[in-house]
Amino acid sequence: MAKGFIQNVFQGAKRRGTLGDCTGKKFGSNSCPVGSKKYNFAKTIRKINKK
Repeated sequence: MAKGFIQNVFQGAKRRGTLGDCTGKKFGSNSCPVGSKKYNFAKTIRKINKK
């Protein structure tokens, strides 16, 4: 993985206004469908946060 990958993703989400689309009850909803890039990234972040 490229250095700063996660930071770049967060910056892009902030810029587009999509930051938080996959949080809480929204995870797997219409705004964050299963299999989408946002869904997969949220899954990765959740996995990191469990550690």
